[in-house]
Amino acid sequence: MLFRSIQGTSYSGTDSKSASAQFTCFVKASVGKFVIPAFVLEALPAGSGSITLYQFSTSTFTAPGLDSGFAITILGNQANVTFQ
Repeated sequence: MLFRSIQGTSYSGTDSKSASAQFTCFVKASVGKFVIPAFVLEALPAGSGSITLYQFSTSTFTAPGLDSGFAITILGNQANVTFQ
C-alpha cells in the first residue's frame, strides 16, 4: 500500500527562544490530491522553514526462521520555504 505525507516546519528566529511549529499530514496515495488545511498553515509562526514530501510503500514478506517480515520504503524531497 502506498501512502504520502507532507511535513512542514517553521521557525520565527534563529535562537532557542524563537517560536517554532511543525505539522505532518498523511493520505493514501490513491487519493491523488493533497491539501494542507488553512488552519494548520495559519498556526505556523512567520519565518523560515521547510516542506518535505514523503512517499511510503509497505509490504510483508516471509523467510526461513522468521515469524513475520515487514518492509517500508521511504522516498522524500525537501524544499526550504518562508512562511508568512
